[in-house]
Amino acid sequence: MLILLDVHHAIASPDISLPNRASARKPASVPSETRRSPSKSTNPRKGHSEPRKARLEEIEDGSTKWIAKSGLGDYITAPESQENVLSSDKNFVLVKDKYPKAAVHLLIIPRDSTKSTLHPLDAMLDQEFLAQCKEEAEKARATAATMLRDRTCTDRPDLLEHDWKSDIMVGIHSRPSMKHLHIHVISRDLHSDCLIEPTNYTSFTTSFFVRLDEFPLAEGELDSRQRAIEIRSMKCWRCAQIFRSFTRLKEHLGDEFDEWKQEVSRSGQSSVQPNMSPSPGCERPSTKLVPLF
Repeated sequence: MLILLDVHHAIASPDISLPNRASARKPASVPSETRRSPSKSTNPRKGHSEPRKARLEEIEDGSTKWIAKSGLGDYITAPESQENVLSSDKNFVLVKDKYPKAAVHLLIIPRDSTKSTLHPLDAMLDQEFLAQCKEEAEKARATAATMLRDRTCTDRPDLLEHDWKSDIMVGIHSRPSMKHLHIHVISRDLHSDCLIEPTNYTSFTTSFFVRLDEFPLAEGELDSRQRAIEIRSMKCWRCAQIFRSFTRLKEHLGDEFDEWKQEVSRSGQSSVQPNMSPSPGCERPSTKLVPLF
């Protein structure tokens, strides 16, 4: 069955508005803040003509059934027709996310027709396919690292030796919103005008985001990961400060991004590892709650 709906993200990171993978009959209820599409007035990319419709399809594979947008299909069948494609071969397509949730945000899209519409948990059970994805992810990580370096420190050739790869996360959402399998390659700053609601952030900073090196998952692990996105508090990736106001978090992320760039410029190396632990010089009480208003 094919349904046409107005949506904000035709090719983008998910708004996380999908039912639980285990639901075989009807979608689970979705919080209003994850169901709402932003109006034109909130569109950060002024003057850009947004795609108005994306196809939603019901996917069934054995006991697996979920509803997902199928906007990535054209990248698989005709990558040469898409302007945001960075590279492609017979196995994978690497694209820039049209609605990036960080300074650098890429998608790896596998082209294997036997895997492309499977849930990631099922697709990654194939060890040979998982190995291929990991190999491709390392190449994409290097590309993303170069893009981050060029955007961050264009006037500092002495920082070319900085380990930019350590600033790049690679993984998959445990409940994807797109029909076709895709792997996120994203810088950990999560600083972007396209970050418009809390789930855009928590989908990358909680266990909802499954790092590629964590596959295959243990039996029963998926359910707890899918529930992780429901968390109401949001922790800064850099200093671990806790926020309950998304507006305040967004302001804070901008400040942290600027401070991080200055830190890299001063030291020539980042003092933060990609495990979201506090960095020296940016230590705030991890249990502090920012007022709601």
